[in-house]
This record gives sequence, C-alpha cells and structure tokens, in this order.
Amino acid sequence: MRKAIVAANKLPAAEQIHRIVLTFALLQSRQRMSTEALFSARVSDGADLRQFDLCLELFEHGDIAAILQLIRRELSLPPTPGQVPNPPDGDMSECLKITAKSRYWDVEAEFSRSYASTFDQTFNHIYLQLCHPAQTKISQIESICEDDVRWLLNYALHPIPEPTSTDAVTMFRHSVELWPHKTAIEAWDGWLTYLELEQESTRLAEALVSEGVRPLTVVPVVLEFSKWALVSILAVWKTGAAFVFFDPSHPINRLQTLTKRVKASFVLSQDSFRAQIRDIGTRVLIIDEIVYRSSSQETSFAELPTAIDIGSPAYVIFTSGSTGEPKAVVHTHYAFCSGALHQAELLGFSDQTRTLQNAPLIFAGAVPELLFTILQGGCLCISKQEKRVKDLSGCVRHHHSNMLIISSSSAAIQDPKDFKPRQTLLMGAEPLPAHTARKWAALHNTCNGYGSTETNTVATCCPFSTSVASQSVGPGAAHQYWIVDALNYDRLVPPGSLGEVVVEAYALASEYMGNEEASAKSFPPTPLWYAGLDLKRLSATRFFRSGDLGRIATDGTLEVHGRTDPLQIKLRGQRIELGEIEAITIDALGRPTPLVAELILPQSQDRPSIAVFAAASAFIDNLPAILLSENLELLSSQEKELDHLKEKLAPAWNNALPDFMHPSYLVPLTRLPRTATGKLDRQQLRKWCSKYTAIELAVFSTTKSDRRVRSLASDIELKLGDAFSEILRVPRQKIHGNSVFTILGGDSLAAIQLSQELRKHGLAASPADVVRSENLATLAEALDSTSPVNEPIVPIQGAERVIEDRNLNAENVLRYLKLTADQVEAILPSTDSQSRAIELGIGPEKCFVYHFALRFQGDIEMSRLVSSLQSLVDRYDILRTVFTRHEGRILQVILNELRCPLDSGAIEAGDLIDETVRQISTSDFQLDQVPTKFWLLSVDGLPKAAVLRLSHAQFDGISLPLLWNSLSYIYAGQTLPTAPRYSTYARAVLLRNMTPSIEYFKDLLHDCPFTDLAKRRSAVHKLQNRQLSRQITLNPAAGFTPAQLFQAAWGYVSAKSLHVRAVSFDQIVSGRQIRPIEDQDYDTSQLLGPCLNDVPVVVRFPEQQTVRQMLAQIRDQHAATARHETLGFKTILEECKPAHWPRDARMTSSVQYRGFEDRTSFPLGPVECQVEMMERSMDLEDLTVFVKPLRDIDGGPKFDVGFLFSDEVVEETQANSWFDELIATVMAFSADDALDEVVESLVGQI
Repeated sequence: MRKAIVAANKLPAAEQIHRIVLTFALLQSRQRMSTEALFSARVSDGADLRQFDLCLELFEHGDIAAILQLIRRELSLPPTPGQVPNPPDGDMSECLKITAKSRYWDVEAEFSRSYASTFDQTFNHIYLQLCHPAQTKISQIESICEDDVRWLLNYALHPIPEPTSTDAVTMFRHSVELWPHKTAIEAWDGWLTYLELEQESTRLAEALVSEGVRPLTVVPVVLEFSKWALVSILAVWKTGAAFVFFDPSHPINRLQTLTKRVKASFVLSQDSFRAQIRDIGTRVLIIDEIVYRSSSQETSFAELPTAIDIGSPAYVIFTSGSTGEPKAVVHTHYAFCSGALHQAELLGFSDQTRTLQNAPLIFAGAVPELLFTILQGGCLCISKQEKRVKDLSGCVRHHHSNMLIISSSSAAIQDPKDFKPRQTLLMGAEPLPAHTARKWAALHNTCNGYGSTETNTVATCCPFSTSVASQSVGPGAAHQYWIVDALNYDRLVPPGSLGEVVVEAYALASEYMGNEEASAKSFPPTPLWYAGLDLKRLSATRFFRSGDLGRIATDGTLEVHGRTDPLQIKLRGQRIELGEIEAITIDALGRPTPLVAELILPQSQDRPSIAVFAAASAFIDNLPAILLSENLELLSSQEKELDHLKEKLAPAWNNALPDFMHPSYLVPLTRLPRTATGKLDRQQLRKWCSKYTAIELAVFSTTKSDRRVRSLASDIELKLGDAFSEILRVPRQKIHGNSVFTILGGDSLAAIQLSQELRKHGLAASPADVVRSENLATLAEALDSTSPVNEPIVPIQGAERVIEDRNLNAENVLRYLKLTADQVEAILPSTDSQSRAIELGIGPEKCFVYHFALRFQGDIEMSRLVSSLQSLVDRYDILRTVFTRHEGRILQVILNELRCPLDSGAIEAGDLIDETVRQISTSDFQLDQVPTKFWLLSVDGLPKAAVLRLSHAQFDGISLPLLWNSLSYIYAGQTLPTAPRYSTYARAVLLRNMTPSIEYFKDLLHDCPFTDLAKRRSAVHKLQNRQLSRQITLNPAAGFTPAQLFQAAWGYVSAKSLHVRAVSFDQIVSGRQIRPIEDQDYDTSQLLGPCLNDVPVVVRFPEQQTVRQMLAQIRDQHAATARHETLGFKTILEECKPAHWPRDARMTSSVQYRGFEDRTSFPLGPVECQVEMMERSMDLEDLTVFVKPLRDIDGGPKFDVGFLFSDEVVEETQANSWFDELIATVMAFSADDALDEVVESLVGQI
C-alpha cells in the first residue's frame, strides 16, 4: 500500500471524496490497461465508516461529470456506524482507504509508482486536474508529471543514428571490397568466398532479368537451407526486386494466398520442391534451369539496374493476421540499411563471426543470420536442415560456429555444455525464463534480444549474467523506445509503469502490403506528446505500435512483459494472431458460433499449447454446464460427436494454417465464461485448463488416438516409455503402447528433446519421426527396424582409427588434399594448443614458427646426415603431419610416409652462412603442407650448417632435447626404442571428458576481477619489442618452488597496482599428466610434440594473510590444476571466463618459469653441433615475466629474470617500475624468516 496526502480544498467534502475515488479508479484503469476499474473503497469521514464496492467503465471520451455522478450515487448508501462490513465476495479487494484529517485527506492505495515521481505526486497531479472545471473528458487527464518527463529524457533517451542513402547491394559490395577472398558461406552444398558470392549472385540476377523479373516487384523464394538462400537474396536485390521466403511445408492454399498478396509473377525455387509448389498460381523458376538457359543464350543478358531505389522494397515477411489472412510486412532498402550495421554491431557480429543458420527462412530471425553476418565480414555456416534439427549442438561443433540466434523455448531444451566453442548466443522471440537465462549465461556470451518483423528484426539486446533479470532487453541500436498508455497512443506513461511499447526509428517497415487499415493502426502519425519533448532530429522519424507490453527499467532500458492484446501471442518464437485461428474456425463451422482461441498451459507442462473453446451445444447434445470448470466428464456419445466436430475442422486448419498455428485442443462448452461486466473471461479459461494434465485433457486433443490401453512389452518400448515420461513430465504408469506423443503434451521442441534423449540410449529417431508416429508402439517398431545410432569408428586401411567424430568426413579431407587412404595413418582434429599455433603461424602475426640453426664444428658426412634426417622424420609422426582447415576447424593428417623435405644449397664462403640462415629464418609454412623442412648449407661440398623449420604445433620446449638426442643417436648408428606417437596423445586429449576441467576453471575464476595492468586501448597487433633483464640469487623456502615464489610476487605487484584482492595471469604447464587408456606403457616424457599448455593462475590476498599461507595457496592450486592441465587455453577462455570479464578477454600477463633443459649443443659422431633457436616476437599477452634457472653457478641458486612488453602498449618508465617492484617483492618473500610475516606488513598495503 502506498500513501498520499491530498490537501482539502473549497469543494464540499463529499465532492472531494468522489474525486479521490475517481483519481484512484483512473490510476487503476491505466495501470491495468483496461477501461474497467473494479475495487473496494473504505471511507472514514469523522464518525462515519463506510465500505463500497465499485465497478466503473472509464472510456477515453467518458464525461467526467457523468462518472462523478455515478460515484455519487454508489456512495450515497447509508453509512455503517461503528463497524466495518465483511469483505465482499468475488474478485474485489479492499485497495483504497480514504481517511479525513483536519486539513487534508489521508489516502492509502495499491499502485506501482514511477521511478521519477512519488505516488503522492502522481495522485495529487491527477486529483488537481479532476478538480479543475476545464477538464471535462477522461482523455484530458494526464498521469505523467514533469519530473517523469525529465527523468525519461535524462535516462531513457538514446541516440538514433541518422538514416543512410545506401542500398543493400552497395553495402554488400563494400564487404566484397574488404574481404574478397575470405569465406562468406560454408555450406553443406558448397563454399563461397565474398568474391565468388558476388559473381554467383550476379549470374543468377542476370538470369532472373532475362526471365522477366523487374524492379519494384516481389519474388517469392522457396528453398531449403543451402548456399542458394543468400545467393538468391542478393540476386533478387540486383534485379531491383524484393524477396519473400515461403515455406514449402505450408498448405498450398496458404501459399496461393501469399502469392496473390504480393502480386508475384514468378516464384524462385529448386527442383526438389517443384511438385510441392506446382499449383502455387504463378510461374515457377527453377534456379539450375534458368541459369543454364541464360548462359546458353547467344544474345547478351538483359542489363541489370545501375542503381537501386532506396525507397523500393528490399524484402517482405509475413506475420499472422487477425482477419484470417496473414499480413505482408514490407521493408525498404532505406529502412534496412539505416539500421542493419548498427544492429549488427550491437548484437556482436564482426569479421570474426561464424553464424550457424538456425532460424527458418520465413521468420524474421533469418535476416540477421543471413545478412548481418555478411555485412560485417563474417562467415555463414549452413548445415542440412534435418541434421540441424536433429543435432543443433553437433552442427555448431562441426562448423566451429560462434554466433547462434535461437528462440528462448528452443534454448531451454538444449544443454549449453554441448555447444563448443563459446557462443555469442542471441535469444529472443518470446519471454525468456530466468532459469534458461542463468543456465546459458554461465557458459556463453548470452543476450536477451528483442524486436519484431516491423523493426528490422532484432532491434536490441541486453547481455545478461547469471544474476541479471531476463526481462530487460537493453537500449535500441537504431531505435528509441517509448511506453504509452495501451488505450491511448497519445498519452505517455511514467517510467516504471506498464504500457504499450512504441518504437521510434528510421529502420521500420513501410507498410502492410495491401492492408491500409492495419498499416494506419500500426504505423500512426507522430504522437501528440512528442512535440513537447523538443527533440532535435535532423530528419523526421516514424513510429510503430508494437503491441508489446513493456516498461522503462530503472537504468533507462526497456523491459518486455508480454502482449497488450490478448488476441496476439508468441508461441515458440512466432507471433500468432489468435483472431486468424478464430476466423478460419468460424468459417469452417458454417454457422455463427461463439468461440475463442487461447493459449493454455496444462498442469506439469513447461510449454503452452493453443486451444479453441467453442459454445458447441448446437453440435454436441446435452453438454454438461460444469464441463471444464469442475470436471471433464463426457458421455461416449458426446465424445463421438466431438470427434466428428474435430474431423469437420481438421481440413480447414490443414489447408489454411501452418503447423505451428494448429490448435492442439478443441474444448466444447455450453457457454463461454464472462466477467462481472459481461466481457469474455480468457483468464478463467486458462485457469480451468491449468488444473488438468495433458493426459486428462486428451479427450479434447485434435490428434486422433486409440483410447485402448496396451501395455509396453519390448525393450525399446520400455525405453521409449521412460523417455516420454521424463521429457513430457507424465507419470510413467500412465504411458502405454497407444500413447500419442502430441496428446501427451509433446510439440516440435519436445520432439527435439526426445530425439536427443533417445540417442543417449543408442536409438536413432529424428524429431520428425517422433511427431509423425501414430503412437509409441509404432515409433518403437520403426526404431526396431533401423540400425542403432552408435556409428562404428572408421579406420583408414586398417591403420590408426579416425577420431570418434561423426562430423569428420575423412573422404572429403583426403579428396581435398589429393591423398589416398593408404597414404594416411590417421586424421584427427588438432588439439587446442595446436590449433592456436597454426592460426598464429598462418595469420598476420606469423609467430609460433621456429627455425633451428645447427652449426657443425667439424666435417660431417653428407649422405649419412641426409639418411639420419630421413630416419628422424620416420621416427616421429608429428614431423609427418599435414595441417589443413576443414569446415571451420584445423585438422591434422598424419602421413604413413614422408620423404624428408630437404633443400640443399652451396655457400661460396663460410662467412656467408649467418646471412643465409637469417634469410631462411624468415620462411613461413602454409596450410595443406607439412611444416617440417630442412635446409643443408655446404661450403666446398661439405655440410657446415643445417636449418630446421617447425611449427609450435609440432613441438614444445620440453621435447626439443629428445629431438637432438635422437638425431645424435641415429647418426651414431645406435638402436632406439620405438617413440611414443603424438597422435595417440592427441586422441587421449580429444576424447577426454572436459566437463570436470571446465567446471574446475570456472570455479577458480568465477569471482576474480579481470586483471588488466596495461589497460590496452587498441586490439591492433603489437609485438613485444622490449625486454628488461636481471640476474638474482634466491634462497627459496623449504616446501615451495621458485616458480611459486615468482608467481606470488607477480600476483602481489598486480594486485597492488589495481587495488584488488584477487588477480589472474597465466602460466605454462607440462600437459604430460595424461596417459592414454589403450597404452598403459605410454611414456609422455619421451614424447615429441606440443604438450605444454597455458592455464590460469589466481592469487588471492585476504587481509592478514602470511607469506606461507599465500605460497601454500599457490602450491595447492598447482596440485589441483595438474589434473586439468590438458584443457586447452582457448577453451578455458571461451568456456570458463566469468560473465563480468570483457567478451574478448585474454590473460594480459604471464609468468613463465622455464625449468626444463635448454640444449645448446649435441654430438653428431665426433663433431659438436651447436643449436640456435630463432623465435619471432609475439603478442600473446601484454606483459610476460620470464624466469630461467641458471645451472652450475656457485654462490646459491641464481635466476635469469626477464620482463617482456611492447613500448606501444606500456610506457617504459611504467614497465621499469613494475619490474623493479617484482624483483624487490620476490627478494622480500624469499628472505629469512619471511614465511610467517603478514604479506602487507612485509611489502606494503594493497
């Protein structure tokens, strides 16, 4: 209850009370967005105490004097002295108290106040207007105060970017100019670069023009998920026409209606849909045929338009319509281009984006997937539709995609842990449940999106974490949101109050094609209140009434809370006009019948269904009046009549409605429930249905079923029964052989969930199989006749097996590399560290490419050396490994044999060797080739030096001595034991269950602030070009390693600089704690390959912590981390970083303790060979602490400490300061008696 003090005025006391009552009634009416105000009022006036039940209709043009007269009459009942009457029955509640004081009225009422003004302000603001004689109509009374308006302008006003004069084709060609050879489409039916996409779409556009397609027309497109969808969009645009996607699965009657609505002369499709759309009512153009026909013509193509009119339509999308016919939403090039880039940037699209196409082409969500991706330089990844529906997460992993647009209900049935890599996940299209938001935010960069077909699709999004409310959708990218009275567009409501969301923008649809009435209603003129805001727009914006219920949140962003119109709903992400279902149903019944379509949620179900409630006494005899309200009892004769009625309606629904709009229930009633004021009571219908389970409502299901009970018998039936029960939340004992999935409450989303559950039990059933099955028994029969889902591992010519990955098509990889199966030992995905090394080696950084100069200090036998190098390649499989990119990820292909890659060169004089080595060290490797390469440099026919090139994807520092030792032993003719194979290690890493490791690092990092000392302002590549060095002598404390000491010191320096109590950085670990299950004798210490890995270290500094406690904390963390050290660093950053870290966060500093042997020479027979490693500058982190123990030095343990940085990122004076403090801190921590000192007492406060 809120309170207001209303000052007494010159009006009679009774008149003041009447106006106070009307003030509350008006507030309640507007808060509930209804003309109806229904409440109980208690008035205490001196000795009198009265209670009244009031029911008022407050229409916008209602006369204030007449309403006051009605209140006067209601309140003229005799007072009830001395006692309060019993509360009235019904829905009325005592929500207004008026108490007379000496000079004012004390008012208590239920009301949600504004963020800017108090309830007292708002109440008095309205009351004073009602007391003014000039105000005669309800519509003249404003509830928003000046404080409210000022708050909105200060906190809720967001800039709208100026409109563009560019058309969509020009925008796409800008992408072609920037990224001509980058992959634009990676589809199951082919890949296209941006340049190839431009050429292919131009070729199709010329074919379309030659067939007669002209500017300002609309071309329906009927395609499956393939590369041709995007090619067709661009081709249609290049002709000057607009596109609209049709769904071939929709009834042909509906497709005919849509074709007529857009006045289409052509439909563009592919051969597989020819039969389905043959009767669509216009000429069908098959892509392959028209391209072939136009290319075979001797005459030149008709010319494409030289310019596109930005005011012409770009695309059309159909939405549900209340009259029984869908509405065609038209977007111009002007509208699309004015918002697209701003929206794409807000949603996170960039040139690094790999978007998995997921939204059906006919829905608005397909626009950002298809178009925002290519306008930002990303890659559109397209799987076959049936494969995507069956295994969405598998498709994400297959394409290595990182952007996914998904409806909230679809996301709810997926497991976020199955999605790799870390996704930018855009949810929307319907309310986002808090549990779904939290589940996904824990593992992915997740946004709550909002928009509509009319607002250029997704117009805004709000990133959320596990603790953020999911109703917020953030500010608009190119749109301004206002909240108006749902009953009066020309009345702005206070911040915090619910109302209709109105969108202001340039990026808005232009009209509903051929529907002027609906266009005028949804795209009204500028509202009356807008001029008073005095906003300075350079050009006039337009407005759209969304029909969504929303409010402005405390931070000025938008919250969405459903729909204002009960006849318009969103189901599984699709906007549905219930009126369209009602109109088609009434027409099919053939007589005027009171009915209503409504969304219901049966007991124990988590997804709603559409039900039609009809006053069906004319169709079913003697219907009980208490049917549904009290029970579900029907006579067998009445059930037969109801079945007959369902059969009468089924053809109409099938012919006119897409599947997602089909009613799931038909409920016959004697009459529809009404409110006290005679209005249809939809809430009561929903309330009645929520009492029953889907099984109990099965008698009303529109799906045919056999009502006989047949016990489950076979093993498959029993598994299906368990799965049905778990997914549909139906008691196990109520499921039998004749149980029908849809009658039990199943829908398309539940079918996907069931399909995934069955796969866990080795049963392969697609979602379509589940929905199409007549009942559980027939589904079991179908499953029994098919092979299990578990596919065998495919060996290559009996050699090592291909990794267990059904998305890895070995034949395609071999064909691409022009290899035969007998040439290949194994094909594996690369490990995380290998992929990172390859990407850095072939990218602009060109790092992680190493050259080793071997200088011979005597005469070497040429033939013996060449033979030894060949034996070295034969010995180690990693030296015979080709790296290639396949479907978005790096693969390693291990060859059975490889002739040693060797170049020989003659040097005229020995003093030229150094310069030649330097030139060789600039060489790079390419994908699809073995990185391994040797160069032999000879003077006068004698080898004097050799150079070996390797990628860091082939070795690490620990394994380098193995390489030199092996070469030495081979040259000397010694026999070596078989070397462990790196492919065996890689397989063990790849097959390892990553979930425990992901959970470990998530827990380690979850509350750690993002540690960023350098505060780098640019993402531009900046090589570490400066190094500070110092040698120090330490006496590490017993029980702790030097590495732990240096990490503690760097942690302290970081924490002190940032004034935080926890910091993170990365360290290098061996990665050799894993042992392949199939080979218990496998010795990772003898393994040549990249096992070293980066993992995070977190150092915490609670107050009063001693040095011993701090070092023990790090030591214990090292021990715990050892079990998880093979989890790739890229995966750690993608999967485990906290939500409060930046999206593109990386570890900004590293402490590298190089405690392994650093061989600088080895013998080749009697000759000493000196080794020099040439590595390139890198930009893996901003700051690197490099510690190397110095061997065989007298005077105590000594360490070479380096500090690497870029002088373009960190000023040298600052770097020197940090380095000096690091040295001073590590010395302090290692001093005698320092262990039991409090850290901050010893080295200073953090």
